[in-house]
Amino acid sequence: MEIVLHTEFGGFSLSNKAIETYNNLSGGSFDYGYFAYSDGPKRNCKFLIETVREMHKIGYCEYLGIFEIPDGIDFCIGDYDGIEFAYEKGRVWGPCY
Repeated sequence: MEIVLHTEFGGFSLSNKAIETYNNLSGGSFDYGYFAYSDGPKRNCKFLIETVREMHKIGYCEYLGIFEIPDGIDFCIGDYDGIEFAYEKGRVWGPCY
C-alpha cells in the first residue's frame, strides 16, 4: 500500500494547485491546504497519491513523499517537527525519529 508523508520540517500541506488537482481527480471540494493527519484526505487515498505524482512532474510538492508499506497494516502517522513517519498501530514503544 502506498501512503503520502511529509519529508521536511514544517507541517503537511497542499498548494492551491495541488488542491485543484486533488478536487479534479476525486470530484471533491477540499478547500484548504494545511491539515493534520486526522483531517483532509486519508494518506493512502488514491487521489492524494496521484495528486502528489502529478505535482512532482511539474516541480511542486517536493516535500511530500510516496512510501510503500505492507498491505493491510493498520498504520498511524507520527512526526518530529513536521517530518513524518508511519508506524503500525500498537507496535511502537519509544521515539521513532
